[in-house]
Amino acid sequence: MVATVSPAADNYDETLSTLRYADRAKNIVNHAVVNEDPNARIIRELQIPPSQNRLLLVSSNELTGKSTGFKVVEEEYASAENGGNKYT
Repeated sequence: MVATVSPAADNYDETLSTLRYADRAKNIVNHAVVNEDPNARIIRELQIPPSQNRLLLVSSNELTGKSTGFKVVEEEYASAENGGNKYT
């Protein structure tokens, strides 16, 4: 905000009022809030992206010692993303 004041004695009251207003305006703090349905927010937070699902499945298989062959699929998926080159 720009507060324009006058050095003239005739405008003393107006200058003082402007400075008081500028001081009050300087202390205003706004917080942006997204208008969202609470139920939609909960649903969005509970949804897990597919990439996290893959990581959770692989890590749980490593912890339990089970092998589902998913690791091979994961490597092929990564290979396809790299243009078919497994070694990049």
